Amino acid sequence: MYAIAVANQKGGVGKTTLATTLAVCFANEGLSTLLIDADPQASALGFRARRAEEGVEPDVSCVQILDSTIHLEVPRLRFDRIVIDTGARDSKVFRSALLAADLVIVPMCPGYYDLWASFHTFEVLSEIRLNRPSQKVLPMFNLVIPNTRIAADAMSAKTDVETQFKLRFMDAYLCSRVAHKGVVATGRTVFELNGRDRDPKAVDEFTAFYTELKECMSV
Repeated sequence: MYAIAVANQKGGVGKTTLATTLAVCFANEGLSTLLIDADPQASALGFRARRAEEGVEPDVSCVQILDSTIHLEVPRLRFDRIVIDTGARDSKVFRSALLAADLVIVPMCPGYYDLWASFHTFEVLSEIRLNRPSQKVLPMFNLVIPNTRIAADAMSAKTDVETQFKLRFMDAYLCSRVAHKGVVATGRTVFELNGRDRDPKAVDEFTAFYTELKECMSV
């Protein structure tokens, strides 16, 4: 069993879309996968419900846990992969989700404010890693608007985060694309769109992200 949390106390960074797409990717590989919704907004739970209504395969099991017992429950679960979609504020539930994870992905939008707003998340993770020294933390840029000055500046400023918290950003990043926003209502991912709705760039970007993630998991 390998547990991954998608976490950032900054809202609007695309955590749920990232978590749900990741869970589907694992399931497509034939891995038994559980998606844990640890966010009171229950967006991941809604995604799975819509997916079931649409009859999209593979099905992904999903449960909501809003108690601070996630780190106690996860080791008892019999799944190959567990993906945890966390809420956007510091809480006992948030910290429990982090404590349960073998690896934590920290998505953030490229911008100085988003970098600064993510600092507390990294501080909490530093505390968590005192109890889980083997835990891997992967910050990455999400919802990037290509060819903009703010994106370029933020990406060049990532070294401040890497130096202060002794982390390394993922090389892969995901751009802000309509395809990611349009799939939620259908319970699908960008990989499952066809015809005019399919966005090859969105597929290629997530494929690169997924490939790098699996490499990090195997190290």
